[in-house]
Amino acid sequence: MEQLSWLIFLKIFEAIEERLKAEAEFAGRVSNQIIDKRYQWSSWAKKDWRAEELVKFIDDELIPYLTSLSGSPERDMISTIFRESSGNLMKSGFNLKDVISIVDEIDFNSADDSHVVSQVYEELLLKMGKEGGVAGEFYTPRPIVRLMVEIVNPKSNERLLDPFCGSCGFLVESFKHIETSKQLTIQEYERLQQESFHGQEKKSLPYLIGVMNCVLHGMLTPRVVRKNTLEENIRNMPESHRFDVVMTNPPFGGQENKQIQQNFPVQSQATELLALQYVMKKLKPNGRCAIVVPEGVLSGSDAFAVVKRELLENFNVHTIVSLPSGTFANVTSVGPGPKANLMFFDRTKATKQIWYYELTPPEDTNYTKTNPIKDVDLVDCWNKWQTREISKNSWLVSIDEVISRNHDLVAMNPNRKEKSVRLPIMHTLEEIAQGSIETQHLLKDLRTTLSDEALARLKSQHMSWEEWPLSELLDPVWRDVQVVPERSYKILGMHSFGNGLYIKYEKKGSEIKAERLYQVHTHDFVYNRLFGWRGSFGLVTEDLDGCFVSGEFPCFIVKRKDIVSPEFLLKYFSRPSIWKEIEAQSRGTTRGSRLRFKEDRLLEMIVSLPLIQTQENIVKLHDALKHLIGIAEKIQNHAEELAPAVLEDVFAMVQVTASFAQTRQATLVQPLSEGR
Repeated sequence: MEQLSWLIFLKIFEAIEERLKAEAEFAGRVSNQIIDKRYQWSSWAKKDWRAEELVKFIDDELIPYLTSLSGSPERDMISTIFRESSGNLMKSGFNLKDVISIVDEIDFNSADDSHVVSQVYEELLLKMGKEGGVAGEFYTPRPIVRLMVEIVNPKSNERLLDPFCGSCGFLVESFKHIETSKQLTIQEYERLQQESFHGQEKKSLPYLIGVMNCVLHGMLTPRVVRKNTLEENIRNMPESHRFDVVMTNPPFGGQENKQIQQNFPVQSQATELLALQYVMKKLKPNGRCAIVVPEGVLSGSDAFAVVKRELLENFNVHTIVSLPSGTFANVTSVGPGPKANLMFFDRTKATKQIWYYELTPPEDTNYTKTNPIKDVDLVDCWNKWQTREISKNSWLVSIDEVISRNHDLVAMNPNRKEKSVRLPIMHTLEEIAQGSIETQHLLKDLRTTLSDEALARLKSQHMSWEEWPLSELLDPVWRDVQVVPERSYKILGMHSFGNGLYIKYEKKGSEIKAERLYQVHTHDFVYNRLFGWRGSFGLVTEDLDGCFVSGEFPCFIVKRKDIVSPEFLLKYFSRPSIWKEIEAQSRGTTRGSRLRFKEDRLLEMIVSLPLIQTQENIVKLHDALKHLIGIAEKIQNHAEELAPAVLEDVFAMVQVTASFAQTRQATLVQPLSEGR
């Protein structure tokens, strides 16, 4: 990831230099070269090097030169990036040449190319977390980030800070939010590029990929600096160092030494408490903040209580969103991740009333590595927040009640009945047992279905399979509608690798750039032109009926269901081998136009089909295998939940015993104090 980041950075920075030079010439100014000609991407990346010469040039000349740059904000940024990076990690010159040739294909002066690469880059960041367990240090799930940005609603004339910026998700999503919220003037856009966004990151790898992420999303010279934020003394904060908006997900569970603690009014080892004090000091009058905090910040006493008291007395804490366990599971190495909350406050007045929202996963599910939180899961929160609606999962708490609870800010839903401690444990054990039984039944059936004899029979029927052009099986359908500003639209997205359609977000027409959308109905066969080569195919299910897609999602009716079942057709396009064929048939390059698989190419494809009954059997077999995987994941998730639940049960009993002992001691001491 680090290697790819700096290679893409050098490629894209050349495009930035070309753009800056053209703008300077147009304005009649002299353009100063940032990177010398010899070290610009085109001068060395396009050269026909011998493998060992390329490695030597990069190691001995290019990296040292880039590290030594200075004299302007752009040069200082490049120098910092390459001082903090590990340099060239690919010692095979042949592999390096292959990667460079692929990166060289990208045209970053094309908005389409930039969009595709930035999307892939985000997916790689998330994949890092899933496979290595490191993204939890610097990657916040993007649906969470987008909700926080929507609620805070940063403006084009404001300065925004993320003091623990990691991969810069808050900066990127805020930039996108402002860009799409209104038609920006040239002056406003220049302000966004040069003054609006500020970030600070302690570690070198997150810093590198965070800057890269900003650049890929169009923030050409982000003001992101490499520093330990908590080393800044906040006791006397100059007004010029404050910001209109602060959004961040600070480090949880860390500890800082005494020297660092001296920088804060309330001293504590806990990084999360120091971070909360930091963002409070960084807000201008009337400034707004959104921060992710662990449960311990809301419930903690001693130093935590002192900071919370100042927060409630000097800031308006207006919203707390309680996130369920598992929300951060897909960016942590093991387990469900921390139990966290989203806290929103502004520096306007003392807190009078807090609106709470308790997020729960969709019915009968938990958030896990394989079932992450989605944008659609947060639509209800966004809709209710706008009117501070009171419901079964949202409620208001007065400051008097908070004070009566010793400033405990933990979300305690008054509409939810408390369950006994032991019930979840026995329930979890029962769920594991039922899953095991169901697994055994499935395995028994699969042993029969996948036996050598059964597979031999299936292969023997292959001669009876018939070839059909898709043009005879599918009819294109475009149910286009004019976007109306006042109407709400549920917009579908498409997962890659055969994982189908999902509701990406729900927005009013006034928030949507497109003038027209296309409605889909149950059993429509849909794919994404841009990512067909990555398995972006799906069938519209009943729960998605009536939703909308953009013009990049061709839609078809299966007109010959006597020849092919829609479900079998989806399975046909859910294979890696077919994706490679689609990639070969896609047109366009990464230079100048995006790689697209047009619908005429799809309809020209020839598919080989068995009898309908055989198609149905194949669909059932595949669904049974996916169901087996789902049961296995569910058992694993229950097992991960069981261990901490048992500990909670045990220590709850210890606390009861301790409480009883204290009560008994109090009853013994009290009479003595009264002289009896």
